[in-house]
Order: sequence, then structure tokens, then C-alpha cells
Amino acid sequence: MGVKMRILLTICMTGLLLQGCAITTLESGDRILHLSDDFKKSVFGIETQNSNKITKSTQQTQTATQHTPRLVDWTPYIKSITENCNSRDIYRLFPHYDYDYGRAMPAQIPQILHPSIVQHGTSEEDGTEFILLKNATFFGQPLVKIEVAEEGDGDGLTLTFANEGFMTLIPQFAVNDGKRIVALGTPKYWINEFSTNEENKNKRILATHDVPLYHKDADEDLMQRYSAVLLNYKPHNKASKQFTQHQQPILNKLVKNHKKLIKEDSYELHRHEVESYKIHQTGYQKIFVGSGGNYSKNLFFDKKSKTISCLGAYGFGM
Repeated sequence: MGVKMRILLTICMTGLLLQGCAITTLESGDRILHLSDDFKKSVFGIETQNSNKITKSTQQTQTATQHTPRLVDWTPYIKSITENCNSRDIYRLFPHYDYDYGRAMPAQIPQILHPSIVQHGTSEEDGTEFILLKNATFFGQPLVKIEVAEEGDGDGLTLTFANEGFMTLIPQFAVNDGKRIVALGTPKYWINEFSTNEENKNKRILATHDVPLYHKDADEDLMQRYSAVLLNYKPHNKASKQFTQHQQPILNKLVKNHKKLIKEDSYELHRHEVESYKIHQTGYQKIFVGSGGNYSKNLFFDKKSKTISCLGAYGFGM
């Protein structure tokens, strides 16, 4: 080995020459020695091709991290919809009237949600108020729009998602009838009789009736007839053999209990109210019949439109 080569090797191996260890050739007398990658790695600690790959990979990871959007979780702020289709939290996100304070209130949107809001406005076509979203989630599913609307004798709200994954959220929704909480997904139909006073205080369940769901509109069928008896008018649809067989006994009980209750006490002070609950695979329907009028609320998952809708209406088509 020539003098120059011995000197350079000595310097590199003792660490006295900081940049010398990056050499790829050495001079030995009149010859130039080309060093292999393995030799450079073992003697000089030099990484060549692998180090380039590591550097490139690190850069790609950093670039991907910089461009990954931060997702904003809306779940805690609109979660009330999952029980009885309660819309109180969602309506706070829009200008609304606060009945507790008796005044109009501006939209109340927490600061943490602002980065995911693309637009907050009102449709010129039908007056529907909406919030367009980006990088927003609800129970982990990509949420792209929230809408609230008031139409005639009803109201409603709709959540729109980016894909069909939201259908997995069905078990997250439930009905609470004041006595039990039943999750959506498994068909079930029952009726509760309530006793309450004029101020809607001291409300208690008098009886619960599990009813056969012999067709998809069985609940409306029965509640129409019950309301018709109370108001002394005929329902739109004639009683069918199915109705007589499956629900006439329940109807007779409801009417009997109603007459008994108001006879025992003043009707103004003691009310008899009836609520039916029908749960199906993709939602539920609740129908209320009482002295305060008739009211229905429907929640349903629509895979085609990628929406969860909650619609309320007075009269339920009677």
C-alpha cells in the first residue's frame, strides 16, 4: 500500500479528517483504487445507496404528514340525535329561538368545529339552513352536510355523508320511551299509555302493549282509529280483517282506559295520552295521540342518498 493511501486510511479511521471518510477512491502510488460499497461501509462507515433510500423515504413521510388533513369530530356536538331523534344540539348550530330565555339566538358553534366548516348558509330555493363540511366526522364516518328545515306543520333535519359507511351507525341510535331504551335495527312495535296533567308533569306509564306488526303501516292504522274514536269521526281507511284480528282488542283497551281516566278526574287536570313506537331495520316511527293533538316523528337511514333524516309532523297523514 502506498504512502498516500496509508496516510488517508489512518486519518479516516482515527476520525481526525471529518470529510475524508466520504471518499470513494484512494491514490496508491501511480494507481487509483476504487473502493467497494462494502469496504466503504465497514472501514469508513459510509452508506451509499441505502442512505439515499432512507433520506428519500423520510422526505416522503414528512410530505405526506404535512398534507394529511386534521379531522374534526362533530360527534359530541350533535350526538343528541341518536336518542329519540333529539335535535336540541343541532338546532343550536343555527340561528334559533330560545324558549327558555324568550329571545332569538344566533348560531352557537364551538370554535373547535370552525376549521371543518366550508359554508354556513340558507338555501334560496326552500329556505333550508345548512352547513357544508370538509374533514368532519360523526362516529368516525365522513360527514359532509347538516340541514335543518321547517315545512308547514312539521320540521326536520338531515345529516349527509360521503359514503355508505354511515349505515354501520344504525345500532348507535335508540328509542327511549321513559321506561326502556331500545336500539334500532331489530323490528319491534309497542304502545304505551300515559297519564299526565295539564302542565305535562307527573307523567307516568299506565300500561305497555306489545303489538304484532302485521304490515308496515300497522302503527298508523291503529293510531288513526284511536284518534278517530276520541274525535268522533271516521278514519280514512276502512278497517281490514287484519286490523280486526290483530289490533281491535288493543284499540278497545285504549278507548276504555281513556274513558275511565277522564271520568275519575277532571279532563283538564288529568290527561290520557298514547304513544306508539315502531322500530324497523333502518329507522323508527313514533306516533303521539293526546289532548295536545297528534304528532309523529320518523328517523330513517337512506343508503341511496347517504343520509340520516329525522322528520316531525303534526297529524301523521290523518
